[in-house]
Amino acid sequence: MKKILSLILALVATTTLWAYDFQSGDLYYNITSDTTVEVTSKSSSYPYNEGVTFTTATIPSTVTYNGTTYSITSIGKSAFNNCPSLTYVTIPNSVTIIGDAAFFDCYSLTSITIPSSVTSIGEIIFGTSIENWPLLGDPILTAISVEYSNPIYDSRENCNAIIETATNTLIAGCQNTIIPNSVTSIGTYAFYGCFILSSISIPNGVTSIKDYAFAACIGLSSITIPNSITSIGEGAFSGGFTIITIICEAIKVPTLESYVFYDRDISEAILYVPAESLEDYKVAEQWKDFGTILPIEELPAAVENTHNSSSTTNPKKLLRNGQVYILQDGKTYTVMGAEVK
Repeated sequence: MKKILSLILALVATTTLWAYDFQSGDLYYNITSDTTVEVTSKSSSYPYNEGVTFTTATIPSTVTYNGTTYSITSIGKSAFNNCPSLTYVTIPNSVTIIGDAAFFDCYSLTSITIPSSVTSIGEIIFGTSIENWPLLGDPILTAISVEYSNPIYDSRENCNAIIETATNTLIAGCQNTIIPNSVTSIGTYAFYGCFILSSISIPNGVTSIKDYAFAACIGLSSITIPNSITSIGEGAFSGGFTIITIICEAIKVPTLESYVFYDRDISEAILYVPAESLEDYKVAEQWKDFGTILPIEELPAAVENTHNSSSTTNPKKLLRNGQVYILQDGKTYTVMGAEVK
């Protein structure tokens, strides 16, 4: 859980340090060479962009400072982190790098297009922290696209995701992502903090789910894992409400790294597995912790017909006695996923 702990520490840091070399318009920049700059955040620690209120950001391809014109070649780490009013970003073809958490905690950002020039994308460029989710109103990111001519990344089949073309790894998704059959791996932090995601069906052909791929997807209650899966990374499904149903079609029990279902109550969940592997799942670490393990043949038709769609209602926030709670499917939860009786 080192990665999660590091992220939490970063989020609660309170010391404000200026991160930029100069400001032009609404945007802040760091000089990276005699001819290039990167877009950066207002400060170098959380909350990164406190007080920033612009709703759209049009990043130019060049910017002039002290008589020198620089090419804007990157969007730095946490550059737009915690810009709650940001709804739309225009990225120029001069940008080749998008850094880690570049658009993290951008509550209002609904769509983004990655230009053909981008050749490097960091981790958890989208997503929202558990601490800030009660501030959300409408769902966040709903559409992701990569320009067709990009040589490194793609959004094949209008999947609303970013896929690393050479490795067929889905590296960033959102609530409307449909994972293409050609994808072979779900990348680290790919769906991190996608709160509105209630169910996910992973197509056959995906062999691995990387660390924290679906971490902090607190509304995720139904998961279908294909026969092709061989390994699931650390904390892949950690953090959230009770998982109601997992359908794991893998005949050979997938290898699980540590804390795959950490901070989720799976003692009340049902795990459906191939009949010939039932006893193997019942003794396998972490899998054996499911409250009920049944053969897929006993899967109710109602579940079988709906596990590919959002079968639960979207979470809603609720204010009660000065405390924020989450209302979902007629039940009330704390923001950390504990049911309030």
